[in-house]
Amino acid sequence: SFTAWQPGGTSLVSDKDYIHARFADDIVSASGVGAFDSADLRKVLAGKVVNVWTNIGELSQMMSGSTRPADLETAMQLIHLRITAPRSVAVHRQEIYDRIKAAPSRGASVEELECESG
Repeated sequence: SFTAWQPGGTSLVSDKDYIHARFADDIVSASGVGAFDSADLRKVLAGKVVNVWTNIGELSQMMSGSTRPADLETAMQLIHLRITAPRSVAVHRQEIYDRIKAAPSRGASVEELECESG
């Protein structure tokens, strides 16, 4: 397993861009990487033990994951794509933004939105 961490996070973005930064990792995770949408990526990774996660917190951003020795090359390729070629599919962005817009009308807090998106 591995973890990479650095200072940063949502505290560095303007109030106007906070929502975009807060949910960026959710959108990218749902959208795939490079030329692979999420369905294609699942097919490519079928039978492999490769997990790579990203997270943007308030004061830091990180990437973590796990693999087995036989799938190390695939894991490294996925790490590279998560960093250099994240996807942001409009439908996934819109689903998350629709939840955000609906939240005030039903009295939801940011914490409730985070639970729904995770």
